[in-house]
Parts: sequence; structure tokens; C-alpha cells
Amino acid sequence: MASNTIFKVYINKSTVGLNEYLINKNEVNSSKIYPNPARKHISIDYNIPNDTTIEIVIIDSNGKTVMNVSNEQLEKGNYTSTIDISNLVKGSYIIRVNNGKYYSNYKFIKK
Repeated sequence: MASNTIFKVYINKSTVGLNEYLINKNEVNSSKIYPNPARKHISIDYNIPNDTTIEIVIIDSNGKTVMNVSNEQLEKGNYTSTIDISNLVKGSYIIRVNNGKYYSNYKFIKK
């Protein structure tokens, strides 16, 4: 598997599918989330090689957006967003980083 491979996960009540896509390295570079699992806060590191608008949302296991974290114009560079997840119920979630053309999903567990 190439280093620029990401997975998009589609979840609904009857099916869980996993599809492999290639992300354009000129749009958003790989991210890291930690700690995972998490209780109160989770952080995500990402790199933006070009100025762009980035949207970060948290999606529950039913595919519903449960938190809009940010939607802002960013200059190229390295970023860390720390998110307060203390109000989320225990379970599995996805953090989606979206630049309008491409998005990446990162699974995490809320304890």
C-alpha cells in the first residue's frame, strides 16, 4: 500500500464498507490523531501544503455529524487542533478533514 493511501469508511445501520482512495498530496498531507482512545480531548496534526479552507467535523457511527470543529481559511503549514470531546457519549467516531475537494477520515474511540 502506498504511503499516500487513505481509507474512506461508509457506515450505515446495515452495512460497513471500506474503500481505498488516493489523496492528492498537494491538498492535505497525512494527519495523526492522539490519544486514541480518548476521554476529554483529542488532537489532530495535519499539514497543508497550499493555502486553502479546511473543515473539520466529527461523525458518529450512524453517519451523523455530531460536532463542527472548524471551518477556516488556513495558510500552508503545520497545524494541530485540540478538540474537547467530553460531551460525546462513549463509542466510535470519525474525524473528517475536508478541503472542499478531498477529505480524509480518521477513526477514534471515545471512552
